[in-house]
Amino acid sequence: MEILKKFISFGENLIMKKQIIFTALTFLISTQIFGQNIFSNLKKDFFSGDRDHFFIRIDLINLEDDSELKYNNRGDEIRQNISIGYYIRKSILVGVSTINSYVDIREEGTEPIPNGEIVYGKQIFMEYNIFSESEDPLLRNAYLSLSRPWGKIEGHDYTEQDLFRIGLGLRYQVFLGMKVSASYNMLFNGNINEGSRKGILNLGVAYSL
Repeated sequence: MEILKKFISFGENLIMKKQIIFTALTFLISTQIFGQNIFSNLKKDFFSGDRDHFFIRIDLINLEDDSELKYNNRGDEIRQNISIGYYIRKSILVGVSTINSYVDIREEGTEPIPNGEIVYGKQIFMEYNIFSESEDPLLRNAYLSLSRPWGKIEGHDYTEQDLFRIGLGLRYQVFLGMKVSASYNMLFNGNINEGSRKGILNLGVAYSL
């Protein structure tokens, strides 16, 4: 009986090792193929020279609904308004930003404090050039934006979905890769601020390379 148990145990270990080896080989093969595909795409796209690839934007002016104009001219303000992205297609830009997500502090019997609490420290975004093939230069540079926060700051129950934002924007080239940027975005769900969608107008500069 003891011999039989050892034999079964040996068989199970052997099968497990074969599964591990098979999984490892599958992973290596798929990684190699995947890596070759990525390299081929990068070689085709990045060195083709027919479009921009990397993108950086700094929002210098913010104007939130029912608020005063805000100039981002200090170092910490600039650092909180930087977006970096990559064009995965000619008309699709994806990236991350250092933009904070705020909610109002609302307590019964007191005046609400606009943007009184920072709940997320960063955002991921996608921008889609709606009319990228248009001959009109303004339409060609218009885009639809979608963003959601990440980098949760503890101490609240707000989810990324609660602070999902949608918007429209325009980038217009003024010199080589330098562009001026204007965008307006708002919360998809305004319920968390008693109906206020916290729309924000952003003006800034962008550079593509």
